[in-house]
Amino acid sequence: MLIGSSNVKTGYDKSHFQHYKSGAEATGIGGDAFVILEEKLDLRIRVEATLSQVLNREIRLEWDSGRLVPKAYNIKQETAYDLQKEECHGIKELLVLLTHLYDDSHSTLIIDEPELNLHPQFQAFLVQEIRKIAGDPSIPGKKLIFLVTHSPFILDINNKTDLSSIICFQSDYSAPSHLFDKTDLEISTFSSIIPRLNVHHKQLFFSDCPVFVEGIFDAQFIKAVQEFRGVSMEGSGSCVIDVGGNSEIALYHKLIEAFRKKAKYIYDLDSIFTRALRSNADTDDKIKIFLAKIGAGVEFQTYCGELEKLLTKSIAKIKDINSLNPKFIELQDYLKKVLESDDKKERLKKARLAVLIHIDKYRQTIVDEITELSVLEIEGKLNNILGALKSQDVFLLKGGALEHYLPTYTGNIYEINDSIKRQTIEKETELLFNSLTTEELDLRYGYLFEIIKQLPAEPKVDYLKHIKNHLGSFIYKIQSGIQSDAIKTIESIESYIGNEWESYKRILSINKDTSIITDKTKFTCNITILDKWGLGELKLVIDENTNSGMGHFELQKP
Repeated sequence: MLIGSSNVKTGYDKSHFQHYKSGAEATGIGGDAFVILEEKLDLRIRVEATLSQVLNREIRLEWDSGRLVPKAYNIKQETAYDLQKEECHGIKELLVLLTHLYDDSHSTLIIDEPELNLHPQFQAFLVQEIRKIAGDPSIPGKKLIFLVTHSPFILDINNKTDLSSIICFQSDYSAPSHLFDKTDLEISTFSSIIPRLNVHHKQLFFSDCPVFVEGIFDAQFIKAVQEFRGVSMEGSGSCVIDVGGNSEIALYHKLIEAFRKKAKYIYDLDSIFTRALRSNADTDDKIKIFLAKIGAGVEFQTYCGELEKLLTKSIAKIKDINSLNPKFIELQDYLKKVLESDDKKERLKKARLAVLIHIDKYRQTIVDEITELSVLEIEGKLNNILGALKSQDVFLLKGGALEHYLPTYTGNIYEINDSIKRQTIEKETELLFNSLTTEELDLRYGYLFEIIKQLPAEPKVDYLKHIKNHLGSFIYKIQSGIQSDAIKTIESIESYIGNEWESYKRILSINKDTSIITDKTKFTCNITILDKWGLGELKLVIDENTNSGMGHFELQKP
């Protein structure tokens, strides 16, 4: 083999130098790096100096019987060692990448998955070096560089130019998406989130359909529910990204649209009173169509304004009612406190939100005081808003926030305290995995669980299908052994199955009540399938009529 990692061990035959170079040129695997370093002393000095500074190692090229043998030298320990046998893949990868990055032979460089075998710190270092070289190829020392990556560490976004240089390829092989057709002014709208695009947030560029939520606790609980259900969001090409508030989600919504990607969004209820969500929705054609179909016009902000007016009218009524209902009095007390606060901009928004939360939580108490018709009118407007947003994969938590759907939450329903929120998520997650069944999720979490079920997720792993596939041949062997008189007792099954029994007994056991009688036309073999996959123990009954082919037999609970 002229090109490849084996040459690192045996050395590079000088008579084959041109073959190494032409082979590397043809295949693009960079196997000629050591040859280039031997031929170009200036390049070798640059690579050696860089690696010794960063890694405390020197790469030495030594001649041995006409072969160029790469050796590594640990500067701190002052020892030389075999580069192939005793050095990690990452160092060799970095050496090859830096050699071709610094080499001036080509004006364009395409690196496929530069992150392979590289520690995240080395990935960051490589990107730093790439930034020094990337640029207009007509300028000396610069070259055009394409990075094909699956690593958020390589996707280093520091400014608008970095963002606009990204090309996203889709798993369904549709046209790649990018911002090339966007104006500088349009790209500038994302400037505020660029400094906050950390490794976690950058998953959006790699995900087929990311799910955006407001806070970390929302993300934690949704992922816990999906794990408990046995479904995988990551397996479906999705992920949950918390961004820190509804105004941030709105920005990510615009970014996702700009890259023509799919996504889903979960907002707290208070977001319908914010400009961020409304301005996004007001320009969306799907939302306009939805509103038009229900006869609500086409202006989302206008329709939200109508809901606000209804809520303001209801607040005025609620304040003046003399009620004996403790829950209604709690609402009145909260509205009084909020409406008398100094924060004029936020107080009416909080009051309207409190009324909506109360309707969802204690509907009858407010119906009893301000009439069913008034509540129905508010609910009708809100449900239309929910439907309009859902048409664009935006889910609004109509009960308020995620905590309002968790039975263990005992705090103020109108103002959620962060410390209580954290405690609630911890309690609910513990309860989820220790006390609940999947059948109870609908009843316990209601509307929240309805939303979670609509998020992208790969179905639960179907172990039964594969268990049956492997048991088919076992059943056939049992039947054949009994009919040929090779199996006459339970003990003889093991010897008849032979070496495969060691594998089979990891997943099954033969019950003592197995009945094998001399009449070969009538027998029963009772098998217990061990609980290896969270399915519980299963029972398999093999008799003369069991169809072993294509999984045409039943596995039952004991």
